[in-house]
Amino acid sequence: MDNQPIRTAGDQSAMLQEFLALKAANPVLGTPEGDQLGALMLLVQAYEACHFSVKPPEAAVPLVVRNGVVLLPMRPDAKAATLARVNQLRDEFP
Repeated sequence: MDNQPIRTAGDQSAMLQEFLALKAANPVLGTPEGDQLGALMLLVQAYEACHFSVKPPEAAVPLVVRNGVVLLPMRPDAKAATLARVNQLRDEFP
C-alpha cells in the first residue's frame, strides 16, 4: 500500500489493520516490510495524536490526615476569608 496521510477514521482503520497484519509477520528491520511497518506506525501515531489526544492529569492534591479525619486543602481565597473570620471572632471574644 502507498503510504498516504490518514485523513478519515476509515483511512485510520485500514492503516491500523494493515499495520497489525504486517506486525504479526514479525518483519526484520531494514527490510522493505520492516520499513513499511515503521512508516505505518508513524502515520497511525500522528493521526491518533491529533484526533485522540489525552489531556495531562491535573496536579495531585495532597491530603492531610489528622486523628483519622482527612483534611482537604483550602483554596487561597477561601483560606483568606476563613482567617479573616477567625480574627474577627477572636476580637469579639477577648
